[in-house]
Amino acid sequence: MNTVLITGGAGFIGSSLAKKLICLDVEIIIIDNLSKGSRANIPEAAQFIEGACEDRNTYDLIRDIKFSAIFHLAGQSSGERSFEDPLVDLNSNAASTLVLLQFARTNLNGRFVFASTMSVYGDNIPPFKEEMSPRPLSFYGVGKLASEHYLRLYRKFGLDTVAVRLFNVYGPGQDLEDMKQGMVSIFLGQALGSGTIVVKGSVNRYRDFIFIDDVVDNLWQLSKHNGKLPLVINFASGQSTTVSELLNQIKLGWSLPLEIEVSTGTSGDQHGSLGDNTLGLQYGISFPTRLDEGITATIRWIKELSK
Repeated sequence: MNTVLITGGAGFIGSSLAKKLICLDVEIIIIDNLSKGSRANIPEAAQFIEGACEDRNTYDLIRDIKFSAIFHLAGQSSGERSFEDPLVDLNSNAASTLVLLQFARTNLNGRFVFASTMSVYGDNIPPFKEEMSPRPLSFYGVGKLASEHYLRLYRKFGLDTVAVRLFNVYGPGQDLEDMKQGMVSIFLGQALGSGTIVVKGSVNRYRDFIFIDDVVDNLWQLSKHNGKLPLVINFASGQSTTVSELLNQIKLGWSLPLEIEVSTGTSGDQHGSLGDNTLGLQYGISFPTRLDEGITATIRWIKELSK
């Protein structure tokens, strides 16, 4: 049986991927330091190692295992939070990637898939294309970009690496209590808690939203793709949605009174984020779930939680 390593497997994307692969009878080992993820998210069928990816000792128990794929999804994932402690962000993202790549040189027989971010594009003009020169506006974006360069160097050592630049992922399983990461989950968490959604910045800002189920499907398919892949690939729908349009979708699905307040923006926030998905489509990467479908599914999940 193939064995797959997922870092950040107690988090939103990592646990969603783990659950899918277990249903496909793939053996899963998860590494997570539980700084953000929850132990409750970890599937019972997965082997769990609690530890930080930047700590070499974390890998002691699995040094004799050869993995058919490694998904590096762990890391601090908030641009806003990266300004609070840039050094923590650096260790959580760049240092963890470097240590894991060193481990992969002897323990990986397949592909190393790294979760990067659209934040590396920074103040480029959308739509963002992979060939653009990155100009990140946050410490988070800088750390992720450094990790991409590590992947590039380790390609020269023979590792099969690819970085997926994730745009705005949302869906069931997202942390509704984290008010510094994930626009959809922030808004829905506020709707559930107080009935008032506080928008930090203009409602004319726009984003490229991608649904979690599509993200998970694409991660798995990309890990199995035959042949060489580009170093970086956008995970983007190519569809622009303004904050105002998102709020309207939430109000349509929520079916309870909601108040909207607009306040000042946050450091490093981009006005517009839209991905060019041309390259991804060439490799079978697509995001067919419409925003209204995804929001409806997410609200349904929230209402089930709150029963």
